Amino acid sequence: MLAENDTIALIQYTHHDDHDMYLCWQDIGTQKGYNCLFDTDYDDYRQFDIADFPFWATIIDKTSGTRVGTIRLSPDAIDSDLAIWIYPKHRNKGYGKQAFALAVRYIFEHFEHEEITAGCYPDNAASLQLLKGVGFQRHPDSDAEEINCFTREPTVQLGFRLSRGAAIVHSVR
Repeated sequence: MLAENDTIALIQYTHHDDHDMYLCWQDIGTQKGYNCLFDTDYDDYRQFDIADFPFWATIIDKTSGTRVGTIRLSPDAIDSDLAIWIYPKHRNKGYGKQAFALAVRYIFEHFEHEEITAGCYPDNAASLQLLKGVGFQRHPDSDAEEINCFTREPTVQLGFRLSRGAAIVHSVR
């Protein structure tokens, strides 16, 4: 177990978790949340190396033992981006905010990162609420202009950052 609270636990992601994550990627809501069309077959999907990521956890509901999502830190040591996938039938139940908070605490306790980044699109109200609720601050210099792969219209991935010091202050509130 990497981290836990009364409700959820973060356990090390393994390839046994691939099926749930693959199904999540097939969900159109997930694809829109990441501005990407997912057209990879399962065998190709499973070709990644988990060890490439410094932190990758499966989110478990402790009451039911159910896998409810995944959270992962990018391997980029300079711009370490924290991303989350809550599986479709478990969304809007508070798992994301709890998992993000546990992951942030774990990362700052076990890695030397001075800050963590995250991003979301302006129309993703749940992600905006999650990031602000955990203490991430808007960082417009990190915004990324893109073309929405669904509408072909310009869009912006909003940049957010959380520093080690701000995370400590936020956690004691």
